[in-house]
Amino acid sequence: MITLRPLCQADIPIIKSWPHYPPEFADLDYCLRDGGWLDEYGRRAKTVILVAWDNSEITGFSILARDGRGGAEFRIALNPGWIGTGTGRTILTRTLEYCFADMTI
Repeated sequence: MITLRPLCQADIPIIKSWPHYPPEFADLDYCLRDGGWLDEYGRRAKTVILVAWDNSEITGFSILARDGRGGAEFRIALNPGWIGTGTGRTILTRTLEYCFADMTI
């Protein structure tokens, strides 16, 4: 069962060491690497990064970055080994549940 929790510093090197995305998603591989989404959004104020777990493995993460105008940017990245398993849909649903449980996000 996939659960979410806030990103901690120990998660970052694990995510950055994930294998590369398959060729059809190669353009998105940068989001997992140095200078990618974790580095870019991790420094922004009013940003929440949630890590998705299934048992003891990080399956993906989601980012909610408020834009200061009442909107927010929403991103999801999957562990390449979990692509095509429905995990992205589950992370989407769980992230929305998390946000609506805390309407300050």
